[in-house]
Amino acid sequence: MQSLLEHDENYALINSSLNIELIEIRNILICPFGCLYDHEKAFKIKQGLDMKKKESVANAMELIDMIVKKSLLFLLINCMNQQILNTAVIL
Repeated sequence: MQSLLEHDENYALINSSLNIELIEIRNILICPFGCLYDHEKAFKIKQGLDMKKKESVANAMELIDMIVKKSLLFLLINCMNQQILNTAVIL
């Protein structure tokens, strides 16, 4: 469908407006990412996505993947440790 919209001039306005909306949503999602994680890495991610080159976008997505998985793993470990401590206190 995307290829049909790109080549049909009748849908050029719809295509460009959808792309603008998607970029705005992406930027909105990157802002809390910078607050939750490292703001410098969030800025690098935003720059990589703005370049629109395959390699820079892939690098940005890989950076997101590496950061989020590690931090979620850290939170999970902390929660599990807290549950173990609470269980030990009850026993």
